[in-house]
Amino acid sequence: MSDLNTVTTLLDVFFAERAFNPRTEEQYRSVLMVFLSKVNVDTCTPTDVQKFLRTSGWGNSRQYVASVAIRHFIRWKFGEHPALRVRIKREKPHPGRTLTETQMIRLLESFDRTTMKGCRDYAIACFALDTCLRVNEIASIQISDLDLTN
Repeated sequence: MSDLNTVTTLLDVFFAERAFNPRTEEQYRSVLMVFLSKVNVDTCTPTDVQKFLRTSGWGNSRQYVASVAIRHFIRWKFGEHPALRVRIKREKPHPGRTLTETQMIRLLESFDRTTMKGCRDYAIACFALDTCLRVNEIASIQISDLDLTN
């Protein structure tokens, strides 16, 4: 299944018939585009899928997400299929990087709070430090996600 238009059309139908959120669809689509360009889904075995995942260059988390996406797709396309038996062990993630107390103080002292921009940036940094939100969570936060009363 190497024809790009055929693969794209097939994936469009797959996602139209499934209720994934947009971010999940984006992740699954990118994985499935690579998978379908390298593996013959009609004849693949669990070993073929595992070999694809292990040689992909992806880390454990991405391999796990890819295995789930591939199984969803194969189940949708074929119902039962031997490749559905493939499993990837999900490893416990390493702790995320954090700032030391000294780094936090230096960060907060770096803002020029005599300007509107400096006050805004200081407030954002305080919010991030107080809530332990990650950068992508702060960037995508919506007012409706906040409890401004409490």
